[in-house]
Amino acid sequence: MELYLLGAILLATLPLDVTSGPVDQHATSQTQTLYNVLHKVARDSSRILVGKHLPTLFGLYGGHSPYWLYEHNGKQEAWMYNPDMAHSNHADELCDPCALTNDFPAIAGFDFSMIGNDIEDAWVYLLQKAHDRGAIITFSFHTNNMVTGKGPWIGGDHGSFHVIQKLLPGGDHYSKFTAAMDKIADFVKRKMVDKNGHLIPIIFRPWHELDGGWFWWGMNNDAHNSVDDIKHLYQNTVTYLRDHKGVHNFLYAFSPDCGGRFDDDDALYPGNSYVDIIGTDCYLTPNRGADYLKTAIDKVVTKAEANGKIPALTETGVIQEDLTKRSHFFTQDMLHTFTSSSGMRMAYMLTWNNQHQGNGEYSVYDPYPGHPLANDYMTFYHDGRTFFLKDLKSQYSELYH
Repeated sequence: MELYLLGAILLATLPLDVTSGPVDQHATSQTQTLYNVLHKVARDSSRILVGKHLPTLFGLYGGHSPYWLYEHNGKQEAWMYNPDMAHSNHADELCDPCALTNDFPAIAGFDFSMIGNDIEDAWVYLLQKAHDRGAIITFSFHTNNMVTGKGPWIGGDHGSFHVIQKLLPGGDHYSKFTAAMDKIADFVKRKMVDKNGHLIPIIFRPWHELDGGWFWWGMNNDAHNSVDDIKHLYQNTVTYLRDHKGVHNFLYAFSPDCGGRFDDDDALYPGNSYVDIIGTDCYLTPNRGADYLKTAIDKVVTKAEANGKIPALTETGVIQEDLTKRSHFFTQDMLHTFTSSSGMRMAYMLTWNNQHQGNGEYSVYDPYPGHPLANDYMTFYHDGRTFFLKDLKSQYSELYH
């Protein structure tokens, strides 16, 4: 009787519609293992995984032939791994923060909008290399506007109202939505396969920052999307890939921006049947400091845990000002904020890619040798609570069976 009552009490305290595993009940065993590892990390407040977007495709330090080279700090040292290198199985030896740590990020980010571009052979090769090393793979989807044909950012694109409605079932552009999903599904089944013939498990983060106004799938912009439109777009993405196309190697991440134009992220939440990971994209700016990040983290962790989901900081960094303006970004703005909030109950954090942008412009989200934040980053790296690839492999060997 006591055991029965205890079980009833525990069940009563759980939120409704909470899943105890991936929302894809037919997820591959490798995908289920990834889910279990992320869940385990999130429930262990002594560690957080550290990731980076496109860590070995672009960089700003140490470029040399046969990499494609660009000017940075007066030298031809910014670099890009290119398809010719992939065709010759050239080592992906460059990685900006790795040049400091002699280690790789635990998570490597990619983007499905790059399918079919001129450098597909390069980034697919790098993805395979990252997976072979043991890194967890995540994908975003900066897709062009499927109605107007213009870019993902809404600025300057005034050619269509109610964009998402036109892409949903019954809409006059629904075939464009299904074609985009077919393209992803086909690509995954052909290219995202490991040496043993298993599909590589992927964290898929569709329609990220959907509460912001800068993407055509966002709120309060010229696309004139409604809350229900955005929820249905996310739901249809999951059900089409999972249930119609039979893609069973995805974990699905819901990741609004912490500074979006729409305050009620809960209203946009597609429901527990469609989400494995609840995250936030939260960048520091001249007007948004560590306290702002702390509030965003606490909100995400609370929501994720209340719904039985895995919390994460799905994108972070410094924007609208130079990284050097925050001389202790990694040890204070990141690690100290994590430890003084519920941040250590997140599974992972991910920074964006360093890259030459052309016309003397470049983006820096992680330091490299000689950068003013190199020492700060190394302190962050050596802290026992930040887990890079070596830590991931030594502590979570179940990922590699």
